[in-house]
Amino acid sequence: MYNQAILCLESGYQVILAKFNPQFIEPNQNVEILNRIKLGQLACCDDLPSVLDSKSIQTWLKSIPNFHQINLISLIELQTNQQDHEAIQDLMISLKTVAYHLRIPLNLQNNPLLSDFTFPVTYRWPLTHQPTNQPTQKTFKSSLQIALSSSGSSTILENRLKREIISKLNERVGDACEAIAELKSRTQLLANHDFQLQAPQSIIPSPQIPLAQHLILKTDPTSQGVLDNGKQRFESSWISETTLTQISWISQISQYWPITQIANLHQNPQAINEILNPPSTHKLQPNLSLLPSSDHQGVYTLSVKKPNPNRSSLLSPQTQPSPTPKKGSIYLVGSGPGHASLLTCAAYTLLTKSASVILCDKLVPDQIINLIPNHIKLFVSKKFPGNSEFAQCEFMEQAIKFAELGETVVRLKQGDPFIYGRGGEEILFFRKAGYEATVIPGISSSIAAPLLFNIPLTQRGVSESVVLCTGVGRRGKQMSFPSYQRSRTLVILMGVIRLESIVKQLLEMDLYPGYLPIGIIERASSFDQRILLSTLSNVVESFQSIGDQRPPGMIVIGWSVMCLDGNGSVDILDHPTEELQEVLDRKRITDWLCGKTFFVKHGMNKAFDELHQRFTNST
Repeated sequence: MYNQAILCLESGYQVILAKFNPQFIEPNQNVEILNRIKLGQLACCDDLPSVLDSKSIQTWLKSIPNFHQINLISLIELQTNQQDHEAIQDLMISLKTVAYHLRIPLNLQNNPLLSDFTFPVTYRWPLTHQPTNQPTQKTFKSSLQIALSSSGSSTILENRLKREIISKLNERVGDACEAIAELKSRTQLLANHDFQLQAPQSIIPSPQIPLAQHLILKTDPTSQGVLDNGKQRFESSWISETTLTQISWISQISQYWPITQIANLHQNPQAINEILNPPSTHKLQPNLSLLPSSDHQGVYTLSVKKPNPNRSSLLSPQTQPSPTPKKGSIYLVGSGPGHASLLTCAAYTLLTKSASVILCDKLVPDQIINLIPNHIKLFVSKKFPGNSEFAQCEFMEQAIKFAELGETVVRLKQGDPFIYGRGGEEILFFRKAGYEATVIPGISSSIAAPLLFNIPLTQRGVSESVVLCTGVGRRGKQMSFPSYQRSRTLVILMGVIRLESIVKQLLEMDLYPGYLPIGIIERASSFDQRILLSTLSNVVESFQSIGDQRPPGMIVIGWSVMCLDGNGSVDILDHPTEELQEVLDRKRITDWLCGKTFFVKHGMNKAFDELHQRFTNST
């Protein structure tokens, strides 16, 4: 019951405990409350009026020192019998009347109708990596916290749900949050330095421009500035390319990197310096003649595993070759769509037993990475915008170097290595260096993701063929999509970020109808997987209305998107005449969407977790 008082104290409030009820538990029964009273952090008041009506309560409140600084009032209800309950109800009404007239927000426990606010249950994650310059007996907390509220309906249920949330999250999320904060802080310092050196003198720093990266501004070439809603905007050329790259990289790290790897950046200046010093001057391109030399110094990638006493740092140093190294081997492995239960047996064996070095793409999720034992060297790619080519070359070179040292190298890729995985480039690169890589197929998300939402890419009476495309052409060029065929399903990978332009292009092409079903699938096989189902003409607005994106995502277009929903519709190719086709199609779409423009499905079938647990237990 004292949680509210502690919460307010930790938030910077001055707190007064007032005992309205004789049965109120004494403060000395709570050690923390007693200590805070002794330290003068908390006041305890007993001089309350004997009659607790509105007038008496108001007079008492006004007698409190600094009365006008009271920010909120909270009443904890303690019931002992029916008579006490009735008295407390009268007290609540009186308090509500007084608080309303004095304009003080009021919280009444178990009475949300009379309350102006409620106290959520909260939790703040501790730092597992404590500051080295602080006393070890003190537990430092991170900036990350959650607040959960049922609007006063059930405090017990709130606490239960809080415990479940905490148990399901990585214990190092607090360290990860601090690491991102440190990266952003360091980047802000550099941006502010650029601002002072190059920004126009007429721009004066203010709370409205706290970060330099917010000033991505445009200008009229005929003037020094233009007006935008009454505010002048200036050129942002003073923001360095390095700063913009850092901002982009931090965003990618927050979105894709495993929590453990992000947490390992906390209080690790060497690792953070590597992130904040991207190799922008190294414009490496894939080159099959580019083979590693003995003195090549690449940019190290970061180990994502837990701290190991045998490792001196998170950055793995170059291993010196032994006098007579044994030639190693290279495996090109597909990790599937993401869920551990969808790994092949060969991939599972390599990741958990056979591999000595794993070079992992950034999209491979935590659930797969957590299978890898600590003794295996693990590196995660930095394929961020503007650095993809460099990171690709770096990993190919590192694979050769580790193989020359006799290591069993696994090049781990999301999905299948040959489905937009650039596996072919690596095969040729390794072969030219004298290594014939073994390719382990993976379940491609292009096939598995629709399946997880009961979308068959081919279905008798609906879809006779499927075309797989990428949403972005080489070097950013616009893709050319196939023309519309009623009996074909179109799957577009890596296209969600360009959804609007893709839809516009398809609608402008001959015969693509605006009422054609489309599905946007995000984070397939993850616990928070989601699909938005709509029509081609409504999908852009619908997708924008459901909130933040959940990359990675893919697009499925065609009649197979809706053919297994409800009672099914597997006679789409069986219309007797073309005249009736559009009428029947529009009716089918209206029935499928229930008269709406879209609907959303989300969540992973728990059966996959159970199957993975059974497999793990059996091995």
